[in-house]
Amino acid sequence: MGQSEMSNPFLKCAAKLPYPAVKVEKPNYNYGLILLDDLASVVSETTAVMQYLNHHYTIEDRKISDLEECIALVEMHHMEILNELIKELGVTPVYASYSGNCGTYWNASYVYYGNDIKDKLAKDIEGEKAAIAQYKRHMEVINDKYVRENLERIIKDEELHIELLTGALN
Repeated sequence: MGQSEMSNPFLKCAAKLPYPAVKVEKPNYNYGLILLDDLASVVSETTAVMQYLNHHYTIEDRKISDLEECIALVEMHHMEILNELIKELGVTPVYASYSGNCGTYWNASYVYYGNDIKDKLAKDIEGEKAAIAQYKRHMEVINDKYVRENLERIIKDEELHIELLTGALN
């Protein structure tokens, strides 16, 4: 393991691309509410982090357990990016989804706890695909180049996670 990987082990689970500056063109409350879904809905970074950590704690295969933890760390970085974007857009970050204008707080029932390693990995892959689809839908309605750049970069990590998880599943 190289020095940079030792000092920052999550790098092996993040795409080898720089992250763009976390900023917005101008505040936009509606865009902030949209990003709350990416932060804390059923399909969200909060759900991903908690699911990966649960799988890390419950999978006995050390290599796969470590992969789950590594991906969780990258998802935590995505949470940091989203929280900052949401604030810049003029919304207070909360762990709630505002789809349909009704706040639904995040809860642990969103996590897929699973039965065995293959089951958990398959659900992790499904979650990454759902996240990518949601980010792409949000990019269609968010007309802010900086927010879109950040979402595009997050998608690159999610695509890498699918590759890593698929490799572990096979």
